[in-house]
Amino acid sequence: MATYEEDPFHPNYHDNTVGYHHDAESSYDPNSSDSQSITKKQRKELEEQKAVDVGWRRIHVKMLTQNGRKVRRDVEYYSTGYSPNTRIRCPITGQRTNFRVGTCDEDMFYSVIMATGYNGQKTPDHLYYSTPEEYERHWNVRIGPEEKQRWHAKNLAERVRRT
Repeated sequence: MATYEEDPFHPNYHDNTVGYHHDAESSYDPNSSDSQSITKKQRKELEEQKAVDVGWRRIHVKMLTQNGRKVRRDVEYYSTGYSPNTRIRCPITGQRTNFRVGTCDEDMFYSVIMATGYNGQKTPDHLYYSTPEEYERHWNVRIGPEEKQRWHAKNLAERVRRT
């Protein structure tokens, strides 16, 4: 069995040629010190590019902070189309992968369906995360250990099948 350094489907493998990998710290945060170097014009251009992308969404959610206070937070994500053979996208960066919807490629991802109807949406959004933990970080939620174990077992079976 290969170690994670050699396994391109392991969540800790960081080769950008397979799927997508990133850390929560690398996602764009408008309040971080790194983003302060982005000019207002660049920020405006980025927002305009996102608005043109049909899969990009920004929704307002209420979350509990660690001290128990409720706060309203904007969450941005990119949805993947649900038609068979559509390329799966990273819900955080919008990067398209070579993996396809409607195939066993879906077993490589932790999938979530957002059926909020937000902004009058008639169809649900499909999100494909590299791991359940990535989903937890993006939405500031916790998933039960049984569900994580089930996903990791399914994902491992698919990785073994591909070798």
